[in-house]
Amino acid sequence: MIMNIFMYMKQINVVLQNPLNVYLIINVTQNNSYPEIQFVYSFDGQNIYWYDNVTLLIPSNGNIIISPYFTGSNNIEDLEFVIGGPGYGTCIDINNNSGYLGLYYLYNNQYLTPDPSIFNFGFNTQESSSNIYENIISQGFVNLLTDYFYPEFLGSTNTLNYNISVYYSYNNSYINYQYPFGTIFNMNIPVYIYQNNTLYLLNNLTINGENYNINYSQQYVNISLLVNNNYNIIQAILNIIWLL
Repeated sequence: MIMNIFMYMKQINVVLQNPLNVYLIINVTQNNSYPEIQFVYSFDGQNIYWYDNVTLLIPSNGNIIISPYFTGSNNIEDLEFVIGGPGYGTCIDINNNSGYLGLYYLYNNQYLTPDPSIFNFGFNTQESSSNIYENIISQGFVNLLTDYFYPEFLGSTNTLNYNISVYYSYNNSYINYQYPFGTIFNMNIPVYIYQNNTLYLLNNLTINGENYNINYSQQYVNISLLVNNNYNIIQAILNIIWLL
């Protein structure tokens, strides 16, 4: 089901200046036993404004589910964001345009991740735009220019893989992994290692240069990473020599 959210917006008078950043957010929560769809916007990513909500008076648990159409390469083409309006099949012609557009979703209530498939056209949205060209910058992120439009898939049809490199300082070794985009990399890292009459203590753990918390009351540190980036995991080990 496609809903044009602008048809449900309350009228808001705001003075805008360029350059302009706008964050549009749709969230689903529960209102007693009914699912509630919340519409949110922000200009700085910090201060948010809840401008409208829709409560579905059907007792159930609410989730946003994409019921997609698939291309021949098994890519989803029915999660849509349209620059246009105000409705009823309106097509706007772009005279001058320069900006960026990203489409992300919250994965497992923990990670913000881009959509794996990006097209520059909607499958069945009523509104449309002309004289606008999209150039992909990274997965889920494009820049917008004023130019001739032609429908296309933005991105590779091949599986996008990322590298995960794990370094162990106690034996100066690396283990390298490759995981597909959008999957979860799980790893249990031992806090204590006993080998050759020597006790090794996990003294420091960094992931892409940021320190990771170590709980010394546990035997392992569990890390769970959404694969939407290359990762360097460094385990710094402190040697404790046992005298027998």
